[in-house]
Amino acid sequence: MLRIDGAEIHNGFHFRDLDGALSVLDTNLVDSIDFSTGGMTAKYGDYMSGVVEMRTRRPRVDDEYRSAAGISFVSAYGRTGGNFSEGRGGWLASVRRGYLDVVMERVQDDDEQITPRYTDVFASVFHDFGERTSLAAHVLLGEDDLKLASTDEDEIDSAGDGRAAHLWLTLDHGFGDLQSHSVLSTSTLEQTRDSSGSDEQRTGDVDADFDFRFLDFRSDWSWQATDRQVIDFGMNAGRAHADYDYSLTGFIIAPLEPSGVRDLAYAHDLDLTGSKLGFHGAWRGRITRDLIIEAGARWDSYRYPDNLEFNVLSPRLNVVHGLGERGELRLAWGVLHQPQGLHELQVEDDLARFFRPERVDQSVLGYTHRFDHGLSARVDVYRKRYTHLRPRFENALDPVQLIPEGAVDRVRIDATTARADGVELTVRREAEHGFAGWASVAFARTEEKTADEGWVPRLWEQRRSLSMGLSWTGARWNLNVAGLYHSGAPTTRLGQASIMLPDGEIADVITVGPRNRARLGPYARIDLRASRSVPLGSGRFSYYLEVTNLLNRGNPCCMESYYFEDRGDGRLRLQLEETDWLPMLPSFGFQFEF
Repeated sequence: MLRIDGAEIHNGFHFRDLDGALSVLDTNLVDSIDFSTGGMTAKYGDYMSGVVEMRTRRPRVDDEYRSAAGISFVSAYGRTGGNFSEGRGGWLASVRRGYLDVVMERVQDDDEQITPRYTDVFASVFHDFGERTSLAAHVLLGEDDLKLASTDEDEIDSAGDGRAAHLWLTLDHGFGDLQSHSVLSTSTLEQTRDSSGSDEQRTGDVDADFDFRFLDFRSDWSWQATDRQVIDFGMNAGRAHADYDYSLTGFIIAPLEPSGVRDLAYAHDLDLTGSKLGFHGAWRGRITRDLIIEAGARWDSYRYPDNLEFNVLSPRLNVVHGLGERGELRLAWGVLHQPQGLHELQVEDDLARFFRPERVDQSVLGYTHRFDHGLSARVDVYRKRYTHLRPRFENALDPVQLIPEGAVDRVRIDATTARADGVELTVRREAEHGFAGWASVAFARTEEKTADEGWVPRLWEQRRSLSMGLSWTGARWNLNVAGLYHSGAPTTRLGQASIMLPDGEIADVITVGPRNRARLGPYARIDLRASRSVPLGSGRFSYYLEVTNLLNRGNPCCMESYYFEDRGDGRLRLQLEETDWLPMLPSFGFQFEF
């Protein structure tokens, strides 16, 4: 779940066809980010994995600079803001235009041209009517288009467009010991795709036009019952409308079929309406000086077309115990449910029905210790058990495709349950100037169980990972280094065999190994960013150099192609070609604040 200034953002990323490669909110607007992956309280519903809360900047009367304009290799942007009513009110506006196609020209093959472009606009206005009452309005607009044209033997043409608009109002008000936070939001999403492609294994044409609309309301209340007790409660309601227009035609080469091919032909034209309603409540009390307990639950109801309805109950428990002046022990247990959104119908894979909400029972045990000089260490151990999983579709060989549903490696996964277990250790040093940083090492297991496969690693499993971030902040210069390493992701291997066809002939065919039982090579990357700011008249000029994948390491991504090659003796040999994630990408930009 992504929330920006209190509102749920139904599409927070550009380029849906590339798995959401870029946030729709410019990072220059972000004032703070809270990221929770476990121990979520009862006020959070509808999502199992995590919650990201972003808060945007609020202009202040004492701001040194109110406006900024900048340009880099990938985007150009401008923002401005100000105050009114003697500082009780303020406004902020920003626009950004991206041209990633310029960067892509440097890293893609000559026979393939991909042109991703995007635009987003954000604006907000707020007014504090008193010490306990504040009203704000926000708007977030995003648009992107992605085109791919190939001139080699594997002909691919794809054009996709996405547009999103979010508008919301927030009201904060206090009544004595009672404090409320309410959000009313409306949003629209439009997604279109026109793709066609062919290679030695398949051909396909996709025509998709999706239109989604959402209306959401949420109200959270907090009552300070006593000095040691707080009661939290609230409700949320939402209504959604979805319009699907989708068709896929094509075929996949299948030597064992009598015709030698397996046809792909299905279409869906649907107009759907659904709603949701939820209530939550929790009690939080300080039992002793060092012990705090919060116990709560939420109830949610989800309604779909054809009188389909699901009701779920999600209890939660969080405990924090201080150990001396420097230590803190945390325990969290809870049940979370994630419903299928009305905009998440899997028509691309010819599955036009809704399923019951997925469920996870999770437990987290963590300990934090604070040392001198801003140092701290934290260890977390977690356990998650997933049930009521709905069918999922994956591409076993190449997860990054523009026509994934028409590929030969498309598989349906009907897992009955899944599990995730892990331990993570993080060391952090915080400092406003000089050196600061963090390092984290994690060991994890993420698996799912199907009736015919048993326990299988999930595609995103990372058994071992190491991440770090270091920064040095001076009077003018700022240096940042980020690193990431993780063990190889699960993949499926291909083999070769000779079989007898229905007509009696012997043919060489490609065999598919057990799903996700093999591993790609490990992934490792180091990124560098150096920036400098210089006072300039009544403003400030800053510039930066940024290098992604500084060591230009080739990190294996997926199986790009596979084919038979004549060995010269009348026999065929299977050739496999893997592709890597992006190579080294330097970027330079500058910004002027005034």
